[in-house]
Parts: sequence; structure tokens; C-alpha cells
Amino acid sequence: MRLSALSVVFLVIFAFSISRCDAARTVLGTFISAAGDEVTIKPDGEDRPLKFRSAAGATVLRGQTGGELRKAKLAEFGAGDRVVVVLNEKGLATSLKAYYAIAQGTVASVKPDKIFFQDGRSVKLRPGMPVVFGDGLVGKAADLRPGAQVVCRVNPVTNEAWTIIVKQPKGTKVAIEPYKPNVMLPKPTIKSVTYSAPPVIRPRDWIKVVVTGTPGGRAVCQVKGLIPRTVMQEISPGTYVAHVQVPSNKVVRGEPLVAYLTVNGIDATPVQASKLITVTVEEPETLPSTPLPSSEPSKPESEPTTEQKPEPEVPQPSTPPSPSPAIAEQPKPSEPSAKAPVVITSPPTGQKIKRVLTVTGTAEPGSNIMITVNYTNQRGGILNLSGQVTSQLVAVGPDGQFKMGPIPLEGPLATKGLVFTIQAFYPDAPNTAATVIVFGDRD
Repeated sequence: MRLSALSVVFLVIFAFSISRCDAARTVLGTFISAAGDEVTIKPDGEDRPLKFRSAAGATVLRGQTGGELRKAKLAEFGAGDRVVVVLNEKGLATSLKAYYAIAQGTVASVKPDKIFFQDGRSVKLRPGMPVVFGDGLVGKAADLRPGAQVVCRVNPVTNEAWTIIVKQPKGTKVAIEPYKPNVMLPKPTIKSVTYSAPPVIRPRDWIKVVVTGTPGGRAVCQVKGLIPRTVMQEISPGTYVAHVQVPSNKVVRGEPLVAYLTVNGIDATPVQASKLITVTVEEPETLPSTPLPSSEPSKPESEPTTEQKPEPEVPQPSTPPSPSPAIAEQPKPSEPSAKAPVVITSPPTGQKIKRVLTVTGTAEPGSNIMITVNYTNQRGGILNLSGQVTSQLVAVGPDGQFKMGPIPLEGPLATKGLVFTIQAFYPDAPNTAATVIVFGDRD
């Protein structure tokens, strides 16, 4: 079959457009700094910062989560902002959008890694984060006292505060030491990397990864060819945990589980678990069954046997056979009380979402649940657009309520018509997940 010259031209243009689309990419992460047109961010799931330049005429917008974005300059971006960057084929940024959230309230208590408000809310504290007092002095989180009125600028995804401003009456004196940034920070270290999984790991099984090391950092785990870089949750100072699910269409043999840790922008030396990971679809070999010892009850004593002889001298009156001794039933171990079912209260199934996605619900008070959000445009081939928005371990409050987000829907997530599947479940019971399906309706 011969193609006309016009058909060849259209094919060339189509191929060129595809290559152009493939060359451009969208990067989501945390804004670090900007000097002129040079920008530094920390991409999600990456251990090293990414530096790039802004293209001439680039779209630069910034705004509070849930509100309208406005035109801005790079100098107005704040460290810790959630950013969505589009890089062209030359690696220049043609679009930069920054989001931030505000949390304010009255301080109830302060811990090294978190502030608790009197209304029950809490905000994570970034290590070395400055606290600005009303008289212009800059201090540390440890200088805050219960009852202080504060305004926190936080990353809307990580809920981590990067700046805190204390609202205090003029003339109020605060005894604090001047803030001195620690330039010579020690290099963080990873002490151990372990994982727990079924004896034979198969597709769709869950693996729990535990990393211990320097506290207050960002830990990531990865199995090449099986599990992409996954951000871990710091459940206690220096202990990071992630629950990852093996993909349904992948198998590996003898691949290492590698952990990465970054604290204050400094990377620790990566460490791998001592046990390699193998995922197979083969059935395990059946072990030969071991015969159980006989549990047949003993015969009644009155039943005659060949060894027993009657006493001829003194005849005994006939007595009914003695009943078989009763077998004492072992008390059954008490079953653990069932957890409250996980329920997603918002968003409801079928809802159309526009700019942000926030997930709320109820579960067992004081427990942890895993929330995953996946998206797809339900198309195939080169038109397919699908992936995972997030996978987070979320703590349930003492009132049984949990919340994740808000997550900005930017870049590919802003494509109209996307189908988002939200699942919430206990890490040890993924088969009982609560599922909600919503639809992207970005203008």
C-alpha cells in the first residue's frame, strides 16, 4: 500500500507532536529556593534536589490551597510551598505553580516534631524551622509557650510547617535566644532496614518496610523493577514505616530493598535490607504430611480383655459399665475485638472534583489506616493516562476521625474526565477496603 505525499506529511507532524509531548514532563515536589531564574525544588520520591531555570515568558502562579491562583514572581515563592512544575524538552520550566496552606490557633503544647493546638489539631514541625515573634526576633519552636497565638504556613500535602509567626501584643518581651542557622549539620545515618512479608511473596501481597536512623527526615524505600520510590511515614523519632503492595503483573528474583534518608537537605548513605526480595507466581512445594499421634480414647475399664480372669471364689454383683471418661474441653482463646469498619465520608462516590482532593472518614480510634488514590482516563495505547496520586499511612484521631489532604490537582491530574479511585483500609486487612470513585471536572 502506497501513501500519498500528504499522508506522509501528516504522519511526520503526528510523530513530531508525540515526541514533543513525551519530551515535556510534569514534576511535583516542595519548593526550596530561587535565585534569579534558577529554581531548586525537592521532587516527590526523590532524594536529591532538582535545579532548573525558568523559561522566558513562563507562567508563574501562587496561591492558598482551595483559592484562586494569582500571578507572582519566583521571589514570592516560600520555602516549603507545594509546587507543580512543567519542564520542556530543554529542561526549562514553562509553568510553575505554588500552593501553601495556613494553620492558625492557640498553642496547647509543643513537642520536638509537632505543635498541638487547643482545639485538637496539630502541625508537623520542619527541623530548624524559624519562629518569628512580634518584636522581630527569630527563635525556635522550643521558645513557644502554651497560650501563644500562632499562624503557620504549611505544605498542604505533608502538613509540615516551614514558618511560624507569633501574634503578640506590642511591647511584650519574650526571652529567647537569637536564631542561628546551623550551617555545619552532621550527616544523617541509616541504622537498619528490615521488612516483613509472607514466606512466599506473590503479586498483590503486602510488604511492611521499617527503617531506623536519624529522626526528623524524609525516608524512601525502593525495589528496582518492582516497587517504585515510596515515601515512608515517621511513626516515632527515627523510625520510618511504609506498607507497599506488590504489583499484580510483576515478578522479580533476588532484588535488594534499598532505603534512602534525607535530613535537612543532607543525604545519608543508602542501605539495603539483608534479605533479598523474590516475587513468584509458582505454587510452593507441598511438604509431606506428618501423621498426628492417635487421639483415640481409652476403652472402658469394664470391657473384658484376654488378660483379665474372673474371680471364681467371690462372685461380684454385676455393675453397669462405667462411662467413658469425659474429655475436658480446652477453653477457646478469646478473639480480639473487631475493629470499627473504615468508612470514607468525603468525598461521596460520583462527586465531581475540581482543584483539590480531600479525603475524610471514620475508623478505629487511635489506629492507622492506609489511603491510596489512583487515577486513569480509561483509554489505551499512547492516549493512556494513569498512575497513583498518593499512598499514605494516616493516623486516626481519638474521636475516630481521619483526614488526608488537601491534594492539589495540577499538571496531569488536572485533566478533565479523569477517574479517581480512593481506597482506605487497615494495613493488615487490605481486602476490607472502603472504596470511593470520583471524577475530575477541572475547567
